[in-house]
Amino acid sequence: MILDATAGTRIMWRIENHNPYFHLKPDVFLDIRAEVKPDIVADWCYLPFREGTFDTIIFDPPHVHVGPKSAMFRRYGRISLRDFRRKMIRLPEEFHRVMKEKSLLIVKICDRNGRLDILTRNFGRKFKRIRMTESKNPGKAKPTKSKKYFPTYWIEYERC
Repeated sequence: MILDATAGTRIMWRIENHNPYFHLKPDVFLDIRAEVKPDIVADWCYLPFREGTFDTIIFDPPHVHVGPKSAMFRRYGRISLRDFRRKMIRLPEEFHRVMKEKSLLIVKICDRNGRLDILTRNFGRKFKRIRMTESKNPGKAKPTKSKKYFPTYWIEYERC
């Protein structure tokens, strides 16, 4: 079984050139926001599943520091950097719990505000990193007002 732990509007599964894992088809879509109509409404730090349920988890955390009326917020949600740091302490334990042995965790993260460092430091305790690829301008992304792109990373981990 495959879990998309941060499903949002499921845009990741509608834009093929943006997602190298487009061929995967999640069985369960989870999000904390009921308005995006996930299969299950829950916080990714407190997953309502038994131990060893999933073969693969896809995780694309919300963005940090986007405005509450912005398209980015409506489409992807947001999280404060403080909450992101706090959740990254618990999250590896929770993902580890619901994943089968030697299963795959796929993380997509935009490296803005040092989130990549926070994430990799915490996931290294329970997961072995297999591969990391960078995508500087996925799809038809437009530059921000500062004309700067923030690189997006796709990271594969194996559950230890």
